[in-house]
Amino acid sequence: MKIPILQFKLVNVFCIEKSRIENWTKNNKLTKEMIDFAINKVGGKLAIRIFPRHMIKEVWNYDKPEESFHFKEYAFRAFANGDIITIFDDETEVPDSLFWILLHEVGHVLVTRTTALSEQFRPMQVNRTRYSDNENGPEEQFANLMADTWYKEFNGTPNSFHRLWWKQRIVG
Repeated sequence: MKIPILQFKLVNVFCIEKSRIENWTKNNKLTKEMIDFAINKVGGKLAIRIFPRHMIKEVWNYDKPEESFHFKEYAFRAFANGDIITIFDDETEVPDSLFWILLHEVGHVLVTRTTALSEQFRPMQVNRTRYSDNENGPEEQFANLMADTWYKEFNGTPNSFHRLWWKQRIVG
């Protein structure tokens, strides 16, 4: 039985085509154009949820009750589970970095929805107990490449908001 995570007010819910976007933060860093662009990369039908970072453990336990939460608060920024993308936002993220994260997670959805990619990446086992091992895995590198490529396509200029960029913002 799932326990409700709703101790916060849902600030913003909207639909684009057949996708549902839930923003549980007070910030609206992602524009409709950004979300529409990302959704169209995989043909639509996504659920995108944006939560405040301090809810990370609560959301994880709700979504993955069979997997214990053993990560540090800043171990990851988002995850994709089937057609659901969950993103965690706080002051370390800017609109462009949140968009890049969305594109990165869409890259994972693309792997799931593309048989050849799924067969290529999913059999490779990665030690997910250490996030650094996961970050260096082939599917993660593919998702980073897709995010960089799509970000440039959308903005017309290259930029990457990968883990090293984010780590500098956390530390400094």
